[in-house]
Order: sequence, then C-alpha cells, then structure tokens
Amino acid sequence: MAVYRPKIILKAGYRRKRRNIKLIILRVLFLLFFVCISGYFAMSLLVEHEIKEIKELKYGNQYLRKKIATLRNNPKEYEKEVRRRLGYIKEGEKIVIYSERSLRKYKEVAR
Repeated sequence: MAVYRPKIILKAGYRRKRRNIKLIILRVLFLLFFVCISGYFAMSLLVEHEIKEIKELKYGNQYLRKKIATLRNNPKEYEKEVRRRLGYIKEGEKIVIYSERSLRKYKEVAR
C-alpha cells in the first residue's frame, strides 16, 4: 500500500515576510528596551538629587531648631540677634554714623 504524502509548497516570499516581521519586532523591542533603560537612569539621577536636597534640608532644620532653642533659653543671645538683625537700641543709647560707607556697612550688618 502506498502512503499518501501531500506536497507542501512554500512560496519564497513567505519566508522573507516572516523574517521582516521578526526584524521589525526585534527592532521595536530594542527601541523599547533603550527607552526604558534611559528613563530608568534619568529617574535614578532625579532621585539622587532629591535625596541630597532632603539631607540638606534636614541639616538646615536641625541648625534652625538649635538656634530657636538658644534664643528661647538665653535672653542675652536674643537681645544680640534683635540688635544685629533689626537694629534695635536700648533707651538712652545713640548711634553715630560717620559717613555713607559706614552707613552701608551698618545696614549690611543689620541684615
């Protein structure tokens, strides 16, 4: 008995189309991979920057808390800051300004 074997005919263009589709998919995947990796590195740089900024703010807050505690507990330090920053004087004191340059210097110290 003879076994029937059907003939399978593949067109030459079929393999090319299949290969082209594979190349297109491969290129799209590579492009997506590249975009994801570049996005990851960009985000990691932003996160590092934000972490550094948070640390700086924590140190600044710590300094200001100490400064506030010092001003609350030490009246001499409080008076010194008020005089320096706001230019307050005690009753009976006088400020003598000799020239414009010393006036500018006094204003800079008062800041």
